[in-house]
Amino acid sequence: MDEEPRKARSNITGTMLFMSITLEYVPLHQAWHDLESFYWVWVYMIIHHVSGLTLKGKPLNAIGRKERLDLIFGPTTLEGLSLIKRATLAHSIHIEGYPELGEGLRAIRTRLEDLYGVLEKLSDVDSDLEKHGTKFDSQHHYYTSLALDTRDAHYSSKSLEDL
Repeated sequence: MDEEPRKARSNITGTMLFMSITLEYVPLHQAWHDLESFYWVWVYMIIHHVSGLTLKGKPLNAIGRKERLDLIFGPTTLEGLSLIKRATLAHSIHIEGYPELGEGLRAIRTRLEDLYGVLEKLSDVDSDLEKHGTKFDSQHHYYTSLALDTRDAHYSSKSLEDL
């Protein structure tokens, strides 16, 4: 593995292959990062050990399993892993003979997809704010001032009729 990305992220601990997608951006650790890490360990173990897997409607033989593991867990940087993992979330894994295992995996995957959908929307809002930042700041300041003036007027009045 490339040592440079590891040095740049020395505050992150754990096995890089199973880390949350968002850790590429070095956020504060959240409990759902552990859930996502568990999901990736689970995906790895299922693809590696469980028989009767189909992906995109096609059964996975031994060669297909190795190719899939290399694809998902092969990148050596957090950015590369994040990109492939994000794409991987769009596909479900069907496990013949183990419906509970498949349902559990699907439930976590659905929650992660929903979460990343929200995070992508927030990222879009963030980039819009950067693009139009000064306009937003002045409008925000104007409305904040109005809200504070209204609150101050309420606290300084002896009754609601004074407003």
